[in-house]
Amino acid sequence: MDNNENTVTAVREIIEKYFEPRVLQVEGTKGLIIAPEGMSVAHAKQFIEKEQTAPEVLKGSTSLHNCNSFIEFVNRYKTENSALFYNQSEQKITCIFDCATKEKTSFEQHKASYAFPFSDELQEWQKHNASPMPQIEFAYFIEKNVLDLSEPPANDGETDALKNIRLRIGGHYAGVNRMVELSRGISIHNDERATIKHDINTGEAVVDFSSEHTDMSGNKVKVPNMFLIVIPVLKGGKMYQLPCRLRYRLKEGVIRWWYEVIDLDKAIEKAIDEELDTIKKDISLPVYYGDLPQGR
Repeated sequence: MDNNENTVTAVREIIEKYFEPRVLQVEGTKGLIIAPEGMSVAHAKQFIEKEQTAPEVLKGSTSLHNCNSFIEFVNRYKTENSALFYNQSEQKITCIFDCATKEKTSFEQHKASYAFPFSDELQEWQKHNASPMPQIEFAYFIEKNVLDLSEPPANDGETDALKNIRLRIGGHYAGVNRMVELSRGISIHNDERATIKHDINTGEAVVDFSSEHTDMSGNKVKVPNMFLIVIPVLKGGKMYQLPCRLRYRLKEGVIRWWYEVIDLDKAIEKAIDEELDTIKKDISLPVYYGDLPQGR
C-alpha cells in the first residue's frame, strides 16, 4: 500500500470517528442527534427544547372565569416569589407566578388572570339607567325584570346607609305592586292653573302658574320617587340591595319614565373589594394595585 492509500485510509478513519452522526444522551430528553451538516454554529437550546419530555419552566397565560377557580388555580401553581397585581381601571387581577425579585430575575412568562364579571342583572339595569322610556317600553322593562324588585324595608329594618340615602333625596318607596301598576299605565293629565296676585302699593300684578298631575277621575296622582332592587353585582356573587330614584315627565300628554340607580359606582367598588378580600385571605400573596411590570 503506497503512501497515498495510507493517507486516504487515515482520513476516512478520522471522518468516521469524529464526523459521523451520533446520538447524544441528555438528561430530560429523548436524545439529540449530532450531525456535521454545514459545520454551522447553533444554540443547543433550540434542539434540546424540541426533544424535552417536559419544559424547563412553566409559561403561558390562563384566564379564569370565576373567583373560586382563580383562587384554586393560583394556589396550585404559586411559589414564594408569586405576586398579585390588581388593575382598578380594567377591574382585573393577575397573578405572576414567576415574579422577579431583587435577588432573582425572571422572564415572568407564567400568569393567570381574572376579570371581575358583572352579572346579567346588573348589566340590564346599567343599560337603561337614566334613559327615559315611553310608557309601553317602561312597562316591558319592569315586567321583564320584576323579580329584581324588592319590597320597601320595615321601619326598623332599614339600614343606616339606606336611610341616609332616602332622607338625602326625600324618598318615598314604591312597592313591587305599585311599580307594576305604574308601568302598566296610568292616564295622567296635566292641570295647569294660574293665579293673579295684585300689589296694592305698586299696582303691579304677578301671575303664578301651578301644575298638578291628576288621573282621569281628577284625583291627584302620587308617584313614589324611590324603589329598591336586589341583584347580584358580580356574576355568581352575593346579592346587593340597590336604591333607585323613579322619575317621570309629562309633556303634551305623553309620559316618559326613567330611573337612576343611586351610587351605582360605589356598589360595584364595594362588591369587587369584598371579592378582593376573599382572594387575599385564601391565596395569602401580596397584592399590588397598579399595572403589570413592564420592560423586563
